[in-house]
Amino acid sequence: MTNPAAAQLPIPPVPGCQYAYGNIYGGSEDGATRKAMKSYDGEKITSPEQLAAYSKAAGDDAILIQGGYFAGWNFTGVELSNICFVESDLSRSDWTGVKAPGVGFIRSNLEAVGMIGARMQDILIRSSNFSRVDAKAVDWSSGKLDGGWDGDVEGLKLDGANLTGFKFDCGITVSDGCPINRSGIRAHVANLAFVDISRFGFYDASFTGAMLNQTVISPRQVTAFKDANNMGAVFIAGGDKKVMVLPETWLLLMASALAAEDSDAPSFDCGEARSSIEKEICGEYNSAMRHYDRQVAALYKEARKRDRSVKASQKAWLKRRDACSAEEYSTDCVRRSYDQRVGQLIGLLGEADWLKPGEEALFLEEVLPLTDDVKQSPTYFQLTPILAGEARASLLVKRSMDGSLEAYGDAIGANAHLCGLKVKGLRFDRATGWYSIAQEKNGVTRNFPVLRYHDGRIEVYKGGQLRGDEDSPMLDYVSCGARASFPPMVRMAVPEAVMDQYRGAAEEER
Repeated sequence: MTNPAAAQLPIPPVPGCQYAYGNIYGGSEDGATRKAMKSYDGEKITSPEQLAAYSKAAGDDAILIQGGYFAGWNFTGVELSNICFVESDLSRSDWTGVKAPGVGFIRSNLEAVGMIGARMQDILIRSSNFSRVDAKAVDWSSGKLDGGWDGDVEGLKLDGANLTGFKFDCGITVSDGCPINRSGIRAHVANLAFVDISRFGFYDASFTGAMLNQTVISPRQVTAFKDANNMGAVFIAGGDKKVMVLPETWLLLMASALAAEDSDAPSFDCGEARSSIEKEICGEYNSAMRHYDRQVAALYKEARKRDRSVKASQKAWLKRRDACSAEEYSTDCVRRSYDQRVGQLIGLLGEADWLKPGEEALFLEEVLPLTDDVKQSPTYFQLTPILAGEARASLLVKRSMDGSLEAYGDAIGANAHLCGLKVKGLRFDRATGWYSIAQEKNGVTRNFPVLRYHDGRIEVYKGGQLRGDEDSPMLDYVSCGARASFPPMVRMAVPEAVMDQYRGAAEEER
């Protein structure tokens, strides 16, 4: 295998299917491509040798195979360079050791295919089913994976693969998004030199012993590479920017990010959890609930310093929280209980002096949780443009001279669904702990919650998803698509040039 410490960005041997088929973002995927390439009807192909003959006759030109049922075929021993399979069924076929540079698979089925040791430089994988493909020691250098949600890479094995220069090029819409099924990917001891994986939203992937060098990743992916070997600089990318991180800084960031992940515990010891509600809070997928529990504990501790009588209301609240175990949807009940208690305690403490008249603050989705010591370092400040570029939600808040708040923000969710928020005249409501809009209705003035702030963190009421709140004036100030919402956001100091971008967007909304 190529040593990534001395790796060079590979040059494809000849222009293959990846180049002939064009870019998925408004490229020439269908009509123009089909006219330019020699095309064969896959239903009329009866053997791997026939495919090899077509490939050889084309020389360096790419050819298109439309359709065809090749399930279970044995392609070992043949050369199939620059072939584009389109809507072909190749499931369970054997490509062990095959030499196939420039090959492409577009909207094709390769479920459970064997590709061990195959040489497929410059491969194109687009909207295809690669679930349970065994591609150990494969050479996919200079290759690319793109396409829509209907692709599948679940259980893909790339142990020992040469992925030098490979690009995962995914958007967030149906046509260009990452495959929805992408769990269980393995790339142990794979060569990831010059790989750009920053746009690929994987989860539970395993990169033990994988070798990084000039690898481009997103802030969200940092801890996924905790068991990888960094043989050189790594680039962390967000938006249209990226920053080089040298090995010593990489180790610092990794240690901080892992420590921040380990802090995901409630205010009590999960090892001593007794009640069903405490056990539920400690559950694997209840990180948000654990944050609420830590928040309630911190607020309660602060409130007791001011008024010891709050102990009685805390005990009463704990009793109500634990009574959620009797509810049909106990998790929803617990979340509502925590949400209400956070608001009560914030209201009891009163409005914090976190923003002075005329001052503004930027809140962003936290894409790379880090410990406080690193957040106060020069390294973190260099990363903030990247973190801002990667964040899918932002909120610029300003304190008006009359003491009220105004806020402008947006968020992007799945399939490019959007949220937008623009509001003025928010004032702190001690009864709920929310910054609210006051509105008179039927002679009664009511406060409608919009924003809540505590300890550098802000949240939008119901994430901006207000269906069922038809009487709320907030509907005039916030709107969210079905697949979008505002997550909790953290206050972030960014370079002035970055801050100016958010100010400019807010000015357009005013």
